[in-house]
Amino acid sequence: MEPLVGLTLSLSPSLSYLSSLSRSLSLSHTDYSARKAHITELPGVSGLPGQGKRMGHRGVDASGETTYKKTTSSALKGAIQLGIGYTVGNLSSKPERDVLMQDFYVVESIFFPSEGSNLTPAHHFPDFRFKTYAPVAFRYFRELFGIRPDDYLVSTCNSILFQP
Repeated sequence: MEPLVGLTLSLSPSLSYLSSLSRSLSLSHTDYSARKAHITELPGVSGLPGQGKRMGHRGVDASGETTYKKTTSSALKGAIQLGIGYTVGNLSSKPERDVLMQDFYVVESIFFPSEGSNLTPAHHFPDFRFKTYAPVAFRYFRELFGIRPDDYLVSTCNSILFQP
């Protein structure tokens, strides 16, 4: 069975891609106003939307927990921590080398089924896919700034994330 680990983007974007990207990024004022009007409720006095209400894709369920696209924020935070832990731990198996320009264009995508797989651990979150952008380049920057992988993992994955 072939692992679902790597997805590499093109190393040199074409001119047609760049021109279509610049066209899609230049939103007109009316497009922005139409998107802004999608908000269904303004925040209350406390700065939070009301119980069971939605603001775009963000909402609050019946228990009072914030949701995003019907997934609880605690599940999102836990899945992010699991993905970071897996990715940084997996990088240790890759040989260290000088960072290249092409390393900045790499995108790795890994599927995390809740029952686990031969590559990923079992977990209690819904199935999810975790994308890592330029993992070798970010490993290089962590090393450059003296951040050891174990310190990085402890600071990001050891305790429960909180929402301000």
